[in-house]
Amino acid sequence: MKKLFLAYLICGLSISFAGDVDKVVVVVNDEAITQYDVNEFTQATLVSIPNDKRDYVANDLKKQQISMMVDQYLIMGVAKKRDMAATDEMVDSVMDKIKSSMQMDNQAFAKHLQAFNVSPQAFRKHLQRSITASLVQESYVKESVRITPKMLAHHIESDLQAKTKYIFNDYKITKGELNNA
Repeated sequence: MKKLFLAYLICGLSISFAGDVDKVVVVVNDEAITQYDVNEFTQATLVSIPNDKRDYVANDLKKQQISMMVDQYLIMGVAKKRDMAATDEMVDSVMDKIKSSMQMDNQAFAKHLQAFNVSPQAFRKHLQRSITASLVQESYVKESVRITPKMLAHHIESDLQAKTKYIFNDYKITKGELNNA
């Protein structure tokens, strides 16, 4: 009897622990975002932040991470409908820029990922999603923003007026100065 009770207790604890790690935080377009996904998103986001700014970003990210993930999942749904996705070349290019900005080679960056408990595959997936989301947003901007020749002419005229310098003489001229002239 004690063994059976102990087995139930262990199973119950393991299930409750797994539930905390994998509990559903929000559902977007019939796709569940779990606590594990949120943790993975947070860690993958913090990997590319410089050390001196990481604490600030981490605090800000805690406030916004669920909202950011919901937005990203919604945008990924649009990307699937439009058959848009970041290519491996795009991901590699961004990865190289991150390594360069952090002044790390491949081996140092792999250790850096390991320190954040993020696998290289998870980080690539994070970058791929971020780049795809940017591509979708960029396509929407290109489709919705239409610049007419009239709008362009107005912008040029406004810019020229902003750069024009006006000089005002705010002093009095006496009669004597006028007579001498």
